[in-house]
Amino acid sequence: MELHLARIITVVLGIIAIVFAVNTTDIFQTLLSVFKFWGPTVLIPLLFMIYGYTVSKANFFIGVILASLTVILWDATLGEKLNIEGLIPGLSVHLMFYLAIKKYALSKQESLA
Repeated sequence: MELHLARIITVVLGIIAIVFAVNTTDIFQTLLSVFKFWGPTVLIPLLFMIYGYTVSKANFFIGVILASLTVILWDATLGEKLNIEGLIPGLSVHLMFYLAIKKYALSKQESLA
């Protein structure tokens, strides 16, 4: 069952990649668009892992969803007006979420001690 699901997801991602590649004309703009989502979703968890702090799978996915939604909503609303790409707000939201989780975990440990 898991192998079947993985194959379906691979095909769907492949189709999305083909549509994305066919509809873009500027490779630089394409790379910037991809990095807008890669940075907030991967960079913050990677930095936290490097420094030895881990989060649960659920918190990881919540952070990824929050960062992705922030990028999408920012680019749809304030990005043009303020001339700021969604990368910065996405990174900021994901960082604040992880810091809040870390602070909550530390306060919970202190209350148990």
